[in-house]
Amino acid sequence: MATEQEFKNRLKPFLEMVKSIKQTGNNDFLDNIEEFKNILIKQNIGGIKENPFLLDKFIDEIIENQNT
Repeated sequence: MATEQEFKNRLKPFLEMVKSIKQTGNNDFLDNIEEFKNILIKQNIGGIKENPFLLDKFIDEIIENQNT
């Protein structure tokens, strides 16, 4: 099983996209973030099916962080 950091590295392009979208204030995307997460899990991007809760954690950290 991959470590948390390995998953974060694998998902970096997608997490950066979420961060960028948050910075632009695209509320349409942020309101539908669950659909985005479901697509990543369904497609097993970065092997995230192994631990989908980490995807929630990573995205929640980005959304909740007021400085990003």
